[in-house]
Parts: sequence; C-alpha cells; structure tokens
Amino acid sequence: MDILFSIVMPTRNRLEILKYTLSLLKEQVIRNKDSVELIICNNASSDGTKDYLENLLNEEKFFKLVNYTDSVDIGVSITRSIENATGNYFLLWSDDDIPGPYMVDILMDSLNRHPDVECITFNRIQGYAGQTDKLFKKCRLLDTEYPELETVYDSSEEFILERWRGMTFLSADLVSVNAWKRGLSIYSKEHFGWEFLTPILYGINGKKCLFINYPMCIQRWLYKPTYRINWPSYIYVGIPRMLKCLEEKEVIHEWRKTYDNYLSKGQFNTSTMGYMFDILYWASQDISRYRPLIKEMSSVQTSIIKRGITYLLYLPECVHKFNRAIIKTAFKLVGKEKSI
Repeated sequence: MDILFSIVMPTRNRLEILKYTLSLLKEQVIRNKDSVELIICNNASSDGTKDYLENLLNEEKFFKLVNYTDSVDIGVSITRSIENATGNYFLLWSDDDIPGPYMVDILMDSLNRHPDVECITFNRIQGYAGQTDKLFKKCRLLDTEYPELETVYDSSEEFILERWRGMTFLSADLVSVNAWKRGLSIYSKEHFGWEFLTPILYGINGKKCLFINYPMCIQRWLYKPTYRINWPSYIYVGIPRMLKCLEEKEVIHEWRKTYDNYLSKGQFNTSTMGYMFDILYWASQDISRYRPLIKEMSSVQTSIIKRGITYLLYLPECVHKFNRAIIKTAFKLVGKEKSI
C-alpha cells in the first residue's frame, strides 16, 4: 500500500525531549503503519542522539533514521529532511512539540475526505515549558474563534492571507509532495530560517487548502531555546526576503502590510525596548553574522528609533559585552532568566 504521508522530524542535540516526543508519536504511527511513515533526520547531534536512535531502531522499527554528519542551519536542515519523504504528503514535525492523541488519525481522515487539497494546517495550543519540574507553566490557544470545525479554501489566496502566519510554526504543515516540487523553483538559502516555507507557499498557489480549527498539538516553547541567537536574522531578514519574493511571484500582495500583520499578531518583540533587546543581546553575540545585514534589517523597521538601534551593531565588541552583562543582570533581578 502506498504511503499517504510521511512525518519528517529533523533533530539536533535534544535527546531527552526527543525521547518524550517519540513516546507520544509511536502508537499513532504503528496504528497507521500501512499509510504513514515516521522519518527522523539527525542533524549531526553530539549528545548521544545517534546512538539512542540506532539502538531504538534495532528494538522497535516504527521509524526510519537518516544520520547527517554535517550540521546546518535549521532552515536547511528542514529542507534536506523533506527530501527523504516517500509519501504523497509530508508533515513537518519539530522534535520538541507534543502531538494530540489522535492527530495522525485525524489527518488521515481529513486527507481521505479531501483528497484534492494540497495543504492542511491546524490550530494549536502554545505552552511555555518549565525549567525542570513542570512540563508547562502557561498555555494559550493560537486561534480562539471556531466558526466551524474545518475550513476549506478553494484557492490558496485567501488561505495564505489568513493562515500563513500559523504555517511558520514547523509542526503544523501537511503539504503535498507535488506542491513542494513545484515550489522548489524559488527555493533560496537567503530566506534565513524559512527556506522550507517559501517553496510551500509558492507551491500551493492557486490550489485547494484546508484549515482544521481545533488544536491538534502543543507548541512547546523551551526554557532556553538554542536558536535564539539566530532569531533576529529569521524575523528581520528572512521573513521580509521571503515575502518580497512571494510578492514578485504574485502569490501575495503588499508584502509590507503582510509583514507588519505578522509581527503584530505573533509572539515577537514589536516594542522599541523589545527590539533593542533582540539587537543588543542576541544579534550582538554574532557580530560577523549580523554586520553585513545591518542596512537590510534597518530598512524594514518602521521607526527612526529602531533603525538607529540597528546601527548600534557597529559598536565595538567590548561595548556589546558590557551591554549584555547589564541586560542579563537586569533580567535575573526581575526573574526573567528564561528569556536569555
């Protein structure tokens, strides 16, 4: 029997979290093993992930394993992982997100009822992970309105307008392989962190799509996420580049309005102080990465103050080191260490 969809999970150095995620996916995959496959793509982990997965595979063959020896940025890691899918569709899955008990079954049913859709995305719960003893400290529903259990979009234009922000979350995109192949013509490593999303949005252009309104997973915000140092380039460079590209291809209109809407509704630092924190704490830790991007990052800011803050990256490293120390001390005093 042909594989209907492949669950593709890139992972790197998050062994304990990965173990928990696999424990929740295992039975769902086994229950649907004739139509669903799980592919774990190990991105050169150094924490024992490779040995653990190889030993587990010898005991329980409910997944396929691909080991990469070279470590790459998250966007590239996601993209190359997709190439291992053999199903008609692929579901991207982050190693730290928690699937609902019947998520795979529901997606199977949705595809069987809507065989002509090119993309399915779904609602989710967002939770702040505790430092040690608590799985979650706070949770919230991403989309709080339930006009119906599912919404079918006959064309992707309205779907992208209303749902693309949710698709930036890795574990919510079930996409046809045909759409992915169509979209690869505009694949670009220059879309920092979103190399995988540009082809998806371009590939589904003009096609039927589906949104499932009820939540099917918990997005797990880690206590100390490993990608934060790259986040300013993802948000202030990668997304604008992606949206400009999609506007050129007439997939969207008014990239600037789409971008501002994304920032205002997302969990991002849209205030001046928040932007300053992104620049002076995170971006300043990798000056060689960010200095070539200063003018571009500045150009997408809507205020003179934020544009000026961007140019602070030109300050000497000794100044940035002093600034980071002050910020770190201030956050500890107010009990917000998890933000850094």
